Amino acid sequence: MGEIRVHHASPSKFQKITSKLVYFFFVDTFWLARFINKKPGQINYDEVPLPYEPFNVESKVHEISQQRQMIADSPKKESFLRTCIKAYKLDFIASIVNVFVLVNCHILCSICLGKIMNAVTDITLGIETDKESTLMYAVGFGIFFLCKNMLENWWAHFSFLMGAGLRLSITGFMYEKLNKVALSSLQEINIGKVINLFANDVNDLDGGPGFVPPMLLAPYNVLLCSYLLWSYFGVFSLISLAILLGSLFVGTYLSNLSEQPRKEKNLVTDQRIKYTTEFIENIRLIKLYAWEKPLRAIITNLRDKEVVLLKKLGDIDSIARVFSESASYIAILIMSIAYVYSGGVLTPEKIYTSFMILAIARFWIIFCFHMGRMFVVGTRLTNQRVEDILAVKDVTGIKQSQNYQVPGVGEQSI
Repeated sequence: MGEIRVHHASPSKFQKITSKLVYFFFVDTFWLARFINKKPGQINYDEVPLPYEPFNVESKVHEISQQRQMIADSPKKESFLRTCIKAYKLDFIASIVNVFVLVNCHILCSICLGKIMNAVTDITLGIETDKESTLMYAVGFGIFFLCKNMLENWWAHFSFLMGAGLRLSITGFMYEKLNKVALSSLQEINIGKVINLFANDVNDLDGGPGFVPPMLLAPYNVLLCSYLLWSYFGVFSLISLAILLGSLFVGTYLSNLSEQPRKEKNLVTDQRIKYTTEFIENIRLIKLYAWEKPLRAIITNLRDKEVVLLKKLGDIDSIARVFSESASYIAILIMSIAYVYSGGVLTPEKIYTSFMILAIARFWIIFCFHMGRMFVVGTRLTNQRVEDILAVKDVTGIKQSQNYQVPGVGEQSI
């Protein structure tokens, strides 16, 4: 029988460039493909904008396996989380560079918009203003605004790509590990822990990696915002800086405070899933001896404990979000009151620019730092659970099984 070949038309350079530009601004890509194709309605897979190479999970799992093998052969021990970081090092570096440029473009947009608002206010009040400089700031604002939107899309792209890739890599590596577990070591594996790891813990990694680069860049962003506010309000900018740093310390304290309840919740969830799985597997025996009510009481008790711990984690997260959302507004309010009370004069440029800078700080410094810390705490616990499964002995290798001899049985008896 002959081979069936599917022909994919290779896109032109114009199609590739246009598709990537469309991806930046989230325009309907299929409409663009119909527009630039010679034949209407003909859409090929290559024309769909894919600015990043398709993620290859197998290569990451293979790289993690090689790193773990090198660690096993060397006396130096290394955690599984650090091994994953090495496998995704280039992705994290690209995301950090992207966030660095994005925050700077956001700051430049704020400065240009403040200049424009000051010029518009002067024109409204009949004050002469430099039109050439205003036009220059307007052009700069447009360029930086487009760059900011483009980089924000790339940040979301990197975030979900790394999160999904990390989740799939850990799932694939753990699946490979579970297939190699020796029969004598099966009793060491808690089935509830394995199911909870795959169903809950690993899924929490989807959106978390995107907040790690802003968390690492938080000191730089704090210094940059403080310098700009100092140029407008002088020594009174220290008030906003103190409020921002205070909210960071509060967020760090709350994220550390959530570590113990998260551990307890994971243990309770593991037990609940383990018992539920065992009850389902032995449902006929349970029905035979009429054990439904006492076993249901066990599950209900574990579920109630889990709900209490989930509420506690929700309360901690809500308090942290309140601090992160309201810190910038409190900072600009107190700073402006103190500045005016001391004899300073507020201008539209100072108000608009400082307000936007504090809004940037609210998201990229406070909120992202809080989410990044929560992700680090959750990942640390997930890493410990993965390490517990990796500590289980694998099945005996071929060479070892050939040299293995049953105790008490000699060659003659065989």
